[in-house]
Amino acid sequence: MKYTFIDFHANCQRPVPVPINNERTIYVEFFIPMFKYFANFTKTLAFTWCEKQLNSSSIWYMLSDYSKPGINRKFVDGIGTDISSSKVILIIESSGYNDKEDFKHMLEDTLKNLKNGSDSLKYLISQYKFASYSTFKKVTVFSIQIIQTTMTLVAYSVSTPEKWQAVECRSASVPLTWDDRKDFIKVFELFTFLLEELKNQKENFKALKQEHLGINFVATGQSVEDILVHNLKENN
Repeated sequence: MKYTFIDFHANCQRPVPVPINNERTIYVEFFIPMFKYFANFTKTLAFTWCEKQLNSSSIWYMLSDYSKPGINRKFVDGIGTDISSSKVILIIESSGYNDKEDFKHMLEDTLKNLKNGSDSLKYLISQYKFASYSTFKKVTVFSIQIIQTTMTLVAYSVSTPEKWQAVECRSASVPLTWDDRKDFIKVFELFTFLLEELKNQKENFKALKQEHLGINFVATGQSVEDILVHNLKENN
């Protein structure tokens, strides 16, 4: 929190306003620092930034008989990797800061996050095939979509073998001026919620690994492979 405020105060000294119709400037100056400080001081995430490719996209090679045509290999604006498991758990997409809202771009990025969220779950399925389905249902991956100055946190998880869910958890407007600094209350609420969720996921990944390696018992017919992998292959 302290470093976020220091960085925000420095941004408030900008000699000219943040440029409009420029997606990268506001993202790099106002949003990336918050996530960097959050990750470094909570020791929960490691980030890579700006037009990075998700490894989880490779899951489509397996589901498409290793054929490249038609496979989504789009880049994302930020990738947060869980420190304890080395698995991608947070995806960030910035939809720009414009004088007029670009609804087409916003919709494309929303669909992109939904696709990347489901791809990340599929990748985790491929990594923990022998873990129990009941434990895997507790696993959640997240995305952040930034539209104008507002960031929205969405959680993705498996509800049933046939139904996966995306749930909006928190939304907050990031202040650009000193007069709007009270908006940080909602921003810090979002990060507090995310921190608690990441702690839960750390335990979930630990349980998945124990089960996948055969250290903890998984009942016959109740593994991720038995319930989810077969369903995925039937529907692709």
